Amino acid sequence: MTEERRTKPGRCILCGTEAASFGSRTVAEGWLCGGCIEKMSPWYRLRQDAAPEELRAHLAYREENRARLPDFRPGVRLWRNPTLYLDDARRQFAVSDALTKDFPTENPDILEYGQILQCDAEIEERKTELKRFSPGLGRISYRPKRYQYRFHVWVRILVDHPFFREMRFRLNPRPLEVSGLDVAASVLGKVVKDRDYQSCAQTAEKMREALLKARDAVPNGGENAGSPAQSAGRGSERTGGRGNLRGGSGARAGITIENVSAGNRKILG
Repeated sequence: MTEERRTKPGRCILCGTEAASFGSRTVAEGWLCGGCIEKMSPWYRLRQDAAPEELRAHLAYREENRARLPDFRPGVRLWRNPTLYLDDARRQFAVSDALTKDFPTENPDILEYGQILQCDAEIEERKTELKRFSPGLGRISYRPKRYQYRFHVWVRILVDHPFFREMRFRLNPRPLEVSGLDVAASVLGKVVKDRDYQSCAQTAEKMREALLKARDAVPNGGENAGSPAQSAGRGSERTGGRGNLRGGSGARAGITIENVSAGNRKILG
């Protein structure tokens, strides 16, 4: 059998339609078409070993979620891209790039306040050394060394949900860049004066405070007996997404993650 025949998509194991070459995915039991994938939650991690039963349960949950959208009336909105929507009357929240008028199409996940476990605001810093060209030596370091810093502001919500445990999203659409010497105070001094940085960092902290306040106001210690998808199997963390709804794996080589809410607040100015 040729490689082309081995990789040619077949019928979707969920809806039975022919899976196109573009936008389809392989799973343990066969293929998923792009249409079924598009219906899934942006927080759900589609694993290659996901069983058909789990996938069908997830799509059933998504239809239940769609049926709840007309009753979701957020009175509080913390605007960024994405936006945090809070419905205090029903003790529900959502995170979405979409405006409320587009909710029927986008179908953002509606979660109960009681499903919130923890929320953190994070600053991600990427540091790259700047070098200069020297005849006969090539690219060499400045003396003293100089670096390019790129910052991202994230909000990370840990939740008790059948299909995902983490909602992690970035508030700044482009990296916040600063160049300078390797002196933390001078770099931070430049960053905290950046208007976009300040706006993102302050919004992240407001989101964190609002979600934790909502969680703590739920009676019975935050129990969530009414969640419509509790009977489904436990999923896993999301590591991809749409727009700024992107998960992450935490600190990696050359990247520093600072938990704003856990101590060092000087980075917020």
